[in-house]
Amino acid sequence: MTVTWTGGDPNGNVQILITGKTPTDFATASCIAPASAGTLTIPAYVLLALPSDNSGSFAFFSAQKYTALTATGLGVGSISTHITGARFTVVLK
Repeated sequence: MTVTWTGGDPNGNVQILITGKTPTDFATASCIAPASAGTLTIPAYVLLALPSDNSGSFAFFSAQKYTALTATGLGVGSISTHITGARFTVVLK
């Protein structure tokens, strides 16, 4: 699936969240791209890994650039912030 967009902070990132679900299962894939790129192709293997019964969700956010995260006792961690004032035009193909 190819996603194209215009707008957003040209120095920031966009985050795309896709959730697939069934009555008993769900999974979410997250893709990050520089906002200035204007396009991102989500590989078929990502989409095929999501459960599907023709329901789920697609979300598109403006996201800040990543910085290092240091926290004692964590193997992996992330902190997300989303800017609510960003305006995008999104096209899915």
